[in-house]
Amino acid sequence: MKRNSIPTWAITIPIAAAACAYVWFSFVPQMRSIHDLRAEMQRQMDVNKTASEIAAQITRTSQQLDAVNDYIRRQEPESGEPAQISRVLRRIAEAAKRSGVQTTKFVPETPAKLASLERVPVKLGCRGTLSSVCDLLAELEGMHGHLWIDELSFEPLAETGQQVQAEINLAIFVGNSEKSG
Repeated sequence: MKRNSIPTWAITIPIAAAACAYVWFSFVPQMRSIHDLRAEMQRQMDVNKTASEIAAQITRTSQQLDAVNDYIRRQEPESGEPAQISRVLRRIAEAAKRSGVQTTKFVPETPAKLASLERVPVKLGCRGTLSSVCDLLAELEGMHGHLWIDELSFEPLAETGQQVQAEINLAIFVGNSEKSG
């Protein structure tokens, strides 16, 4: 007797169709979902890395800002009160004494009022060795922004040849007393 047998293609085709349907409707969407999740995780990790870099940059910038503000506070001119101007003049005289020059002229002139500052011209004449005059100039330049050297001239003294006569026109900047307070 002949048995009713089902052809193999009749079994193979539905199994292949079921496998294709599984791949198309289940496996591929799950792989896309996994790929999307991995991409989202990578973006989140990049955001976390960027956030930590930004936090470090904010800290560095804050430290730089503090340093700049500290520098600005040190550079701000003193008030234009006579006691403050005389304090700067005293520091100039002390610098001249420390450098070993002989002061021949020390004449503060009439202050010129600017918008928020006063400019006090000072004529300073001194004599000494070239190195002592240079020491004086170095000290004057180190006086934190309150002082400018407007003009400078040197002349050798005829009698010694070792010493020079220096004429220095300075400008002291102090806060305008009318604007302060």
